[in-house]
Amino acid sequence: MVDVLWAHSTPGHGTEHIRARTGPADIGIILFIRAASADIAQAKAVRLMTDALASGAVGDRGYSVTLHS
Repeated sequence: MVDVLWAHSTPGHGTEHIRARTGPADIGIILFIRAASADIAQAKAVRLMTDALASGAVGDRGYSVTLHS
């Protein structure tokens, strides 16, 4: 998933670093995003995750995006 996110990250996403950790039923991803505010960073993170999942690069595995702050 980290490789897929990097492949879909553009300068507009502001991606600085990506960390992922797998759990028994999920994947936790931490995105370090460069932005002027937390709200903008969250919007960029959602856009990156949505773009990556919509690309089909991870197949149809039922992934979804949930934000935790």
